Amino acid sequence: MKRFMTGGFLSRYLTRYMLFTIFMVAVLPMMAKAEDIYSALNDDIARYAHSLGIDAVAIEVVDSQGSVWSYGLGEVHTSNKLVDRNTPFRVGSVTKLFTDIALMQLVEKGVVDLAKPVNHYLPTFAPVNPYGVEITVEMLLTHRSGLVREPPIGNYFDSEEASLDQVIASINRTTLVYAPGSKVQYSNAALAVVGRIVEVMNNMPFDSVIQQQLMHPLNMQNSYMSIVDVDLSTMPKGYMRPYHTERFPAPTFDLGISPAGNMVSTMQDLGKLATALINQGKAEKGRILQAKTLTTMWTPVDEHASARDYVFGLGFILSSINGELAVSHGGAVYGFATQFLILPGSELGVAVSANVDFGNGAVNRIAEHVLSYILALRQGKPSVLFQHSIEINKEVANSMVGTYASKDSRITVRKKNNDIYIEWLGGLSLRLMDSVDGIVIDDPVKFSTDVQFDNESVTVFGTEFKRIIDTKPETANPGYTRFIGEYGDDHNLLYVLEKDNQLHVIIEWLAHYPLEQVGENTFVFPEYGLYPGEQLTFSAATTEQLSSFVDLGEIRFTRRLAQQTLTSPALSSKKKDVYSTLFETAKASSLPKHFNTQVEGNAALDLVNLATLSDTIAIDIKYATTDNVFGFQVYSSANAYLHKDAAKALLSVHKRLSKHGLGLIVFDAYRPWYVTQFFWAITPEMQRKFVANPEKGSPHNRAGAVDVSLYDLATGETVTMVSAYDEMTERSYPYYPGGTSIQRWYRDLLITEMALAGFNVHKNEWWHFDYKQWEQFPLMNTSFENLQLSE
Repeated sequence: MKRFMTGGFLSRYLTRYMLFTIFMVAVLPMMAKAEDIYSALNDDIARYAHSLGIDAVAIEVVDSQGSVWSYGLGEVHTSNKLVDRNTPFRVGSVTKLFTDIALMQLVEKGVVDLAKPVNHYLPTFAPVNPYGVEITVEMLLTHRSGLVREPPIGNYFDSEEASLDQVIASINRTTLVYAPGSKVQYSNAALAVVGRIVEVMNNMPFDSVIQQQLMHPLNMQNSYMSIVDVDLSTMPKGYMRPYHTERFPAPTFDLGISPAGNMVSTMQDLGKLATALINQGKAEKGRILQAKTLTTMWTPVDEHASARDYVFGLGFILSSINGELAVSHGGAVYGFATQFLILPGSELGVAVSANVDFGNGAVNRIAEHVLSYILALRQGKPSVLFQHSIEINKEVANSMVGTYASKDSRITVRKKNNDIYIEWLGGLSLRLMDSVDGIVIDDPVKFSTDVQFDNESVTVFGTEFKRIIDTKPETANPGYTRFIGEYGDDHNLLYVLEKDNQLHVIIEWLAHYPLEQVGENTFVFPEYGLYPGEQLTFSAATTEQLSSFVDLGEIRFTRRLAQQTLTSPALSSKKKDVYSTLFETAKASSLPKHFNTQVEGNAALDLVNLATLSDTIAIDIKYATTDNVFGFQVYSSANAYLHKDAAKALLSVHKRLSKHGLGLIVFDAYRPWYVTQFFWAITPEMQRKFVANPEKGSPHNRAGAVDVSLYDLATGETVTMVSAYDEMTERSYPYYPGGTSIQRWYRDLLITEMALAGFNVHKNEWWHFDYKQWEQFPLMNTSFENLQLSE
């Protein structure tokens, strides 16, 4: 990673808060270079971001005079240009502050009255309201309108372009979730309505209002209300973070709810807004608000907090940092997270953006830390650096793994990849780390020290969860089968699954919630999280049929591909001929030269036929038949061979599984290199993550990998996992969250038992396990019929 930073105006603070003589004698010698003063902070942020997998960060700190300090980490994704305060980021819901301020400008002019109902300004605005209480303009700004989180058109999931008036018109198809004024529930739909009022009452397109009445007086020269207007080559690449797989590049479409979250800005430009607010509304080129208006906006409206414990003023989120009022707003939009934070009393503000979806825990922590660091410098106090966390000791981590229950809910502590996570806490999966303060939550989504483990319990955020025995789940309610699956578009899937005999949903990639059934096909979200109280309605289906779609209010998510089975594809004669030619070509191919030193002529002497290990290890070699994902036979016999060390370890797994009434079934083990070459040739590019690159070879080529599943010793039936064997979809990922509890339990049991014997599960295939020493085994290209095993 590369980083860029500029020093600021530290002397201004030191002269303000220290006696001149102390400054001259003690401080000035330490200020030869601003970079030296901030170098520890720079390194701190870089280390912290790296620990969370964040590779682009931009920061701007300001006071009443302007820029104090700025910082950049990483590179713009299409060039070698370094990220800095002039690098544009999508800032998500920070956009709402501009929308709210534009509305308050109308209030100052007497054009809008916050106490009046919305339809006074938008006569056609008429969502279904069964409560008999009108929605006022103020309720929109304070998220107490009772509106759904997302409108039917132009919502966060909708990649189709929609005008603001179309978005607002679609809200008339929705029903209020709560009575207006009764509850704080964050709503993008509400802010879209605010934007429409701004547009109508100014008789000008919303984007033009923001440009003329805010961006111009603030002198924001690199900010835009549409990502279409931005040269994407000047931005860092944003990334999505699905629960179960690696990050992927974020989509870049405009949001129809533009007033709620569509802005692209630089941290320097957001810093200009912060300076204007510190100066009571006075901007570089004119006043944007009166001081008394800001005082009103920074006053809590009432005692209600949101489902995520936010306290709102008019638009701003209000909190306290070290006893001082803090006013802020965060932003989370596809691939980016932003925090905008001001301490009015200390006349300091900060804007932070990072290129990771749901990374608000990280940017919030950075923002608060940076302000604390600079305040300490102002006051001549030692600056406290981050308490960086480290991985939890392996033995300690193993002792933490398990299921815990409180009176009302359950959480799980589990290993995922190389980390430990606590799941599902408030609907989130959060990484646990070790620190000088003990175990902490240190995740892009959230940081907290409010977690304590002892031998048999964990207390998180004041709630105690006691360890319970992790037993085999019951078979899922058959009535849920028709609902379970994936819905929606590639950029934002909705997962429906069964857990603890209750239907659950994962929405926006990371937020996991239990659903309460309120009708035959209708379920409701819990009273916390992103969508409290909102309904999901599935299309009607029988237990033999699958629902074809699910509606979140009026937002439709269409079912995606149903689960594959082990049934092989029927090859046409032409395709079979193509495969046969490619197979013979691969079989005749020579190994790449770089493998020469890794091949041993007598390697087969170390192999064991797995059928000889135990009478109860089942052998079902799919590639010895046409009953496989390719529909083509590649082995001459249905045998499975494994290196003797790996075979011994595999037998230990099989023996331990017997206490569960289960045994291992083997689908594949040693695979000649030419078969890997053939698989690569016939696999489409987009699915090649499920096959090995022959240039690198596969652990299978070294008899160090095995494909296995479980079967019931009593019935002989292979257990049903979340996906079929060799299914080339995300359902095959070892941490895929869908399916049923019993399917995931079988999968997790297999992964756990194999890990205890030294087998690591493949990142894309729950059935594929690499033995820990596979790289030490020689690579082989000998067909089954030519293997010469030791007696």
